[in-house]
Amino acid sequence: EYTYPKVGYIKGIGALASVTRPDQATLSLSLGGVTTPMYINRTAYVGQVVYTPDRETKLKRSWEFFHGDMAACDAYKFLKNNSIGAVLYSFDEHNAGDSVKFYPFLQPWNTYGETTVYTVVDSPPEGCNEP
Repeated sequence: EYTYPKVGYIKGIGALASVTRPDQATLSLSLGGVTTPMYINRTAYVGQVVYTPDRETKLKRSWEFFHGDMAACDAYKFLKNNSIGAVLYSFDEHNAGDSVKFYPFLQPWNTYGETTVYTVVDSPPEGCNEP
């Protein structure tokens, strides 16, 4: 997966440009964060070491998001406060967890093999205040 990414993975990354604006970031774990800016003109929330300020904290927060360690309101606020418009769910993220399937503000946009692109719906979970 790390050396020879599957075609579906690359197609999923390419699709992120279709579902985000240039001023929005994408969310994934390390592999997607390093790979995404190589293929599309979008900021990755967790990117390369030298280009990501406070990278360890951001990686920890991303892991918590995918692992399901954030309450739905906190996860929604995390995405909105960081201008994240889409989530890449592939090899790395599968290993972290499957919480993306249960967050009510994420909508599967398309699946490319084992990679799914989720869009962030601008609707906070019930009982949650705006960020």
